Amino acid sequence: MLLLATAGYSYARLHTGIILSYDSHNKLRYGAELQYDHTPSASSFYLGASAFTSGSALAQVRYTKIFPEVGIDLAVNGGYFREKGEFFYGFNGYDTDAFAVYNDDYYKINRNTANVSVDLTGPIWRDLRWKAGYEFRYLKTGHFTGKEGDIPTLYDMLVASGTIIPDDADGGIISMLHAGFDLDLRNDDEYTTSGVKADAEFRYAPTLLGTSHEFMGYKGMFSHWLPLVSDRLVLAYRLQAEGFLKDPAFYALPYDDILSSGRVRGILRNRIQGRSVAFFNSELRFEVLRLPLGSDYFRLVPCGIFDGGRVLLPFAAQSFTNEKMHLSAGAGIHIHLPGGTAFTFEYVKPLRAEDSRHNTGSGIFYVHTGVFF
Repeated sequence: MLLLATAGYSYARLHTGIILSYDSHNKLRYGAELQYDHTPSASSFYLGASAFTSGSALAQVRYTKIFPEVGIDLAVNGGYFREKGEFFYGFNGYDTDAFAVYNDDYYKINRNTANVSVDLTGPIWRDLRWKAGYEFRYLKTGHFTGKEGDIPTLYDMLVASGTIIPDDADGGIISMLHAGFDLDLRNDDEYTTSGVKADAEFRYAPTLLGTSHEFMGYKGMFSHWLPLVSDRLVLAYRLQAEGFLKDPAFYALPYDDILSSGRVRGILRNRIQGRSVAFFNSELRFEVLRLPLGSDYFRLVPCGIFDGGRVLLPFAAQSFTNEKMHLSAGAGIHIHLPGGTAFTFEYVKPLRAEDSRHNTGSGIFYVHTGVFF
């Protein structure tokens, strides 16, 4: 980190870093990032680019600015995501057999996305804030050809059967308005041991704004950190739900992109996909070591993990036959460094073999910066 003095009372900060993460599904991610913070103007600029050994890649840019005189925050985001061989296990959870073909290429799809969004947030009352914005996405989806040659994939089969509407099969445009609220009652946003964070939003993507397949939807999340013994033993849990009033284009469904560990750790990414979905994540965290370093601390925090989720309303189907809760459990450790940097190591296993690769019951190992929530 480099500090640049610009005047007696004002300064700027330039941070450059290396991006490194790993999980046994996405493999190794590597890249670089740059962030510039300018205190007098209350603004920041971020630029990052990274790639995966699987062949996927992404570039992101973000600009934020605070207008303290009116209490409004502005965020402008842009990005390009090339997802080569994105995991695709069909729709409606256990209603799709993820092991009918023991070939990884069968359960993959190519997905390229370019997006830009503008978001505003402002005060309502105390820690409750409103948020509103606009997002544009251009998605290109298509057949994946892997190392084993050009074989028919699950995506091809669903297009041929009409489950994926032919007009949506190659992707399309999402031009979306969204509005909602955000509540943040955490005691510390860098190392949280108590409090609540909640947000909810309504989404509308009309054809009038250029959307290829119009939809209305919603998204909500509630997180709670509950101290059990002082601030050393903490139960943290998160509940989230997302859905649509009617079937959108298949590419608009909630999915775990290449930046995510999956909404349910330890379970095949994109295994839980439908018109309406719900998830929970929970960790029992115990701070076993706290060492003072300057004005901050070095902390070592092992945790137990229990996650789950399921499809609530099916996509392109009248009723469920096999869907039920997808559950996983495991353990991890968070290493918190002074200044807010954290490293996480986790191993999580599904409780049912149907949620693991090749039906083996094996778990997934994750290494990443930051904590999951």
